[in-house]
Amino acid sequence: KHNLPLQPTSFIGRERELADVRALLAKSRLLTLTGSGGCGKTRLGLQVADQIQAEFADGAWMVELAAISDPELVPQAVAGAFDISEAPGQTLTKTLTAALGPRQVLLLLDNCEHLLAACAALTNALLRGCPGVQIIASSREPLNIPGEQTYRVPSLGLPESGQAPKADTLPDFEGVRLFLERAQVASPDFRVTDENAAVIVAVCRRLDGIPLAIELAAARTRSLSIEQISLKLDDRFRLLTGGDRSALPRQQTLRSLIDWSYGLLTEPERTLLRRLSVFAGGWSLEAAESVCSDDITARSAHDVDPITPIEGWEILDLLTALGDKSLVVTEPRGRETRYRLLETVRQYAADRLQEWNETTRIRTAHRDFYVALAEAAEPHYTLPDHGEWLARLDLEHDNLRSALDWRLDDAEGMDAGLRLSGALWRFWHTSGYISEGRERLTRALARSDDTIQTLARARALAGCGLLCWCQGDNDEAGRLFETSISIARERNSPISIAAALLGLGLVVLDRRDLERAGSIFEESRALCSEIGDRWGLALSLNNLGLVASAQGEADAARRHHVHSLEIRREMEDQWGISMSLNNLGELAAADGDYGHAHELQSESLIIRRAIRDRAGIAYSLEAFASLAAREGQLTRACILLGAEEALREAIGAALPAGVRASHGIVLDQIQDAAAEQSYDSAWKQGRAIGLDEAIEFALAV
Repeated sequence: KHNLPLQPTSFIGRERELADVRALLAKSRLLTLTGSGGCGKTRLGLQVADQIQAEFADGAWMVELAAISDPELVPQAVAGAFDISEAPGQTLTKTLTAALGPRQVLLLLDNCEHLLAACAALTNALLRGCPGVQIIASSREPLNIPGEQTYRVPSLGLPESGQAPKADTLPDFEGVRLFLERAQVASPDFRVTDENAAVIVAVCRRLDGIPLAIELAAARTRSLSIEQISLKLDDRFRLLTGGDRSALPRQQTLRSLIDWSYGLLTEPERTLLRRLSVFAGGWSLEAAESVCSDDITARSAHDVDPITPIEGWEILDLLTALGDKSLVVTEPRGRETRYRLLETVRQYAADRLQEWNETTRIRTAHRDFYVALAEAAEPHYTLPDHGEWLARLDLEHDNLRSALDWRLDDAEGMDAGLRLSGALWRFWHTSGYISEGRERLTRALARSDDTIQTLARARALAGCGLLCWCQGDNDEAGRLFETSISIARERNSPISIAAALLGLGLVVLDRRDLERAGSIFEESRALCSEIGDRWGLALSLNNLGLVASAQGEADAARRHHVHSLEIRREMEDQWGISMSLNNLGELAAADGDYGHAHELQSESLIIRRAIRDRAGIAYSLEAFASLAAREGQLTRACILLGAEEALREAIGAALPAGVRASHGIVLDQIQDAAAEQSYDSAWKQGRAIGLDEAIEFALAV
């Protein structure tokens, strides 16, 4: 009582999806399985049908529609499955409805996307006239008829990004298990080892967990090693061919599969899909409207353009349509909806964008949008919404990287790269991308014309100097700050002079030239006061407090830090508030007021966690370790120092000279006690715990 085809290969995983689909079928007579091409809609539908066919007195029947191009043949295909002939004097749809009306049947309509209107009309008629008929449809987009439930079939499960499982745990992940099983069929000698496990996982990730893509890649193990497959994935549409010859032609190669979906789109949908390929890691509606739309007002009646122009107001509807067709993935992120392309679709669309000679124009528009975004973020580093902007830039980091890499070989590209990197250094510093930020700023400065002394160059020099200082490279940092100051003085920009002075003073302070450091910070304080730069004034006072501490003048240091904190609280500058609290906590601990020191450091760390200040969190962990050591809790101190060390390695930051003395005191105490107890395991424990766990451990006093 069924015509369900036997499957020659095993069905991998999908336990959660099977349960979800069966639960939805219990509530609805029509369930449409949607999803990208090759995601496994057909196999999932067949598996469910096979599991529940016994519940239908008249069986489960599959109708494959992929080979049909004429919508009028849809009723005939369904009738053929049931061996029903058209009755004289009535439509085939009416004949079908009459014949199936008394039956209890599960009908599986496979590949409906190119025949949506016809499938929707027939399905609606059957549901209305045949109370015992239940339908599972598979389609890139819903049928959009009353009573329809939809279920988007996800990609197969994979290890989380950054997770590197061992060989014996790989079968726990559906996508990897599929690759392993199919690879061993294609090449019986194929083996997974701890050495190649990471490469296998990387291949499955780059294929987005799409079952068809994974199967095509696994088939290549007949002639290529897994390492060779990984290298060739940059040209995946040449690599992933030669699938099952008995399958539909479009399912034998990955490119043919996406060609099929692309061919079903309207011209505006195709144009937008191509242009969306310039985004990396996702995008917002605002970004798509800016980057992918055409300036209609700038076009003249004489323009001859084969590309259908898209206006900004059309983007949302087109994005929605591409989402409905399973080509764009929609992801709610807090108060904003984000969009992304699966990497396989993105590469396909990027190839098509190149064919239409639009790559340069659209990538330039993409770069300009993200330059504007980074520059718009700059003023917010001193405002209460500092953390929100850091989070936004972190979300867009892949796009910012892509923008930085575009057209660095011409004057416009070099200028944009300098502006963009100069606007991002605070983000890189605070969010813990210190090594990357330094490398990108160094590259942008090297590529730009150093004979053109602009304020953008001065800002980039100062930003690169600060990141060099974070890594303990004081010689290079000092050179960069001096050059920045020279340009800023030449351009008569007090705010740029003050910013670079603040960095240079840190270098001089590290060199223990306390008198000169104090003089530099005093100059920056005077400049900031003169021009009304309260943020710079607060930072100058903060740094004067550091000089006073180094000189052993605790009362003067406290006055500077309290004054700085007052200004920062008035400005609601969370980053600055956390810094002042940290410094005041250090002074309280030095005075032996451990209770007050804990309060100040806890408030500081809580703020730093909230605004994602990873560089600041490293300072906080050091401060809590110093407190613990002062109180005789050496095991606790070791754990905190281990966590701090791991964090500094992760963000590319060296141990600052200003905390090396207290750090050394803690280490001396630990070494003195080592004869009684080994603290090695505690240090390793600290290095192994995650950042969130380290923060909770520090706060749990």
